[in-house]
Amino acid sequence: MVAKLPSAVSLEQVKASNAPDLPVEAILISHKDSTSPRPSILIPHGGPHSCYSASYFSGYNFLLTLGFNLLLVNFRGSTGFGEKSIQSLPGNIGTNDVLDCMAALHAAIDTGLVDKDRVGVMGGSHGGFLTGNLVGQYPSAFKCGVLRNPVMDLGLMIHVSDIPDWTYVEAFGSKEGMRRMQVKPSPEDLQRWREVSPIAHADKVTAPLFFMLGAKDQRVPQRDAKQYLAALKSRDDAPETRIIVFPEDTHALDKPQTEFEQFVNAAWWFKRFLK
Repeated sequence: MVAKLPSAVSLEQVKASNAPDLPVEAILISHKDSTSPRPSILIPHGGPHSCYSASYFSGYNFLLTLGFNLLLVNFRGSTGFGEKSIQSLPGNIGTNDVLDCMAALHAAIDTGLVDKDRVGVMGGSHGGFLTGNLVGQYPSAFKCGVLRNPVMDLGLMIHVSDIPDWTYVEAFGSKEGMRRMQVKPSPEDLQRWREVSPIAHADKVTAPLFFMLGAKDQRVPQRDAKQYLAALKSRDDAPETRIIVFPEDTHALDKPQTEFEQFVNAAWWFKRFLK
């Protein structure tokens, strides 16, 4: 049985023009009865090598019922678009995927359905990595963000994650990353990880941020986000932040009660800042 979206919702494919040789697309889920641009949430997927399809997800449907438009971005490197697209992302995270999210956002704004002054961003894992980079690299574009078990500092991830090879492959490229991979990172490794990590932009963030973390996450342990929060809060002009740690959850944050609490809190955050 295929779940259906409410009849008041329409799906529109949004094409970005910044990468003409590779596919960049997004699914804009909007309200058919809109007579003016609505507050909207950009949601990049995790992985980073996964993708959004036109399928049902209860948490996103909940946000839709509250009046938000959703922009689900399949940036370069997403699955389903060929090997060339997948291999274009390793070595370019924090750059190509960020540019693709912004290109998708601008294309969505051009439809007239998205209020450019009321845009939030939400993502988990690599989607959280992109959320951190987006609010840091483009602080004027986003009013708030929600980050779920996000990657915020690859230089720390190499020491605490259960997939340290990921940091090499995605930051340097598949072949170069495997060649460079070692237990003791070089100064060049650490410099590259900092260049692509959200923590490099923590001094520019103006958007209020809500972090949702799993205490038993071994993929992106909570120490990563907490170190970023410490850097953010060290600023005299730090934006508002909030954090929830789910004591029994791992990286997926997919326990039924956890999913419920995540999206209730995310909705509250977006309602506060996307008025």
